[in-house]
Amino acid sequence: MEPLQAAIQKARENRLKAEKAAEPAPDPVHENPEPAEEASGPELQSPWAALKAFDPNARILKRHRIVAAETGNDAAPYDMLRTRILQLIRKNGWKRILITSPDVGCGKTTISVNLAASLARNPEIRTMLFDLDLRQPMIGKVLGLRRSNSLHQVLDGSIAFTDHAVTMGENLIVSSNLGPARNPSELLQSDHTAEILDQVEQTYQPDIMLFDMPPLSGSDDTYGFLRRVDCCILVAAAESTTIEQIDTSEQEVAAEKPVLGVVLNKCRYSENQYGYGY
Repeated sequence: MEPLQAAIQKARENRLKAEKAAEPAPDPVHENPEPAEEASGPELQSPWAALKAFDPNARILKRHRIVAAETGNDAAPYDMLRTRILQLIRKNGWKRILITSPDVGCGKTTISVNLAASLARNPEIRTMLFDLDLRQPMIGKVLGLRRSNSLHQVLDGSIAFTDHAVTMGENLIVSSNLGPARNPSELLQSDHTAEILDQVEQTYQPDIMLFDMPPLSGSDDTYGFLRRVDCCILVAAAESTTIEQIDTSEQEVAAEKPVLGVVLNKCRYSENQYGYGY
């Protein structure tokens, strides 16, 4: 019986080998699938890259005294201001800077836009510029930026920030207004505005956020918004802003937030700078 059992076992093994040989070879695609190709498109782009790009007209910039977009003698004062501000905010861990003036006509928007342009020339710094003077917005005008919507519509929830803001270069985002808002004070002080700005900051991760605000005289817009920022810059106009106005404004702002300093604008006279001819 033993030879018979051995023959049966051998026949069984041969049959199993034949059946296995007859099976189709495994599909390498299904056996070892390649990793799926990563999706591409706006949903996975950098939030900065998803915004519409804006290239301002050089003649419009020159007409409105926006001179810091390129390095040179005219940009030097703004570069000095930029460096000093960076030193202070890095030392204190600040990011949000409010720019205002004691009264109208001091040129705070000119300072704001030139400062943003100077910061944008530093490739390691990402800057966002917001026009929060919702009574007399000027950033769009001085840049020649014509959009079909406004920042105040973002703040009241009418439109998304991604459908509104534009980039100037690789590391500057600008948010402007077509015209004044109907309820600027209430809008600026609302919790919803605070939430929108927090979301924007979280999404775009800027190093600096500049807020061009209304003058301190005439409304409570800026005073009500001070709690949303880290520090403040005052812009004074030479030969028109009084020392008393500067002192009063600085004291009132400093009661709420640190004042980085006072920028003297519209000064027609300056000392000769050794060796540079600025």
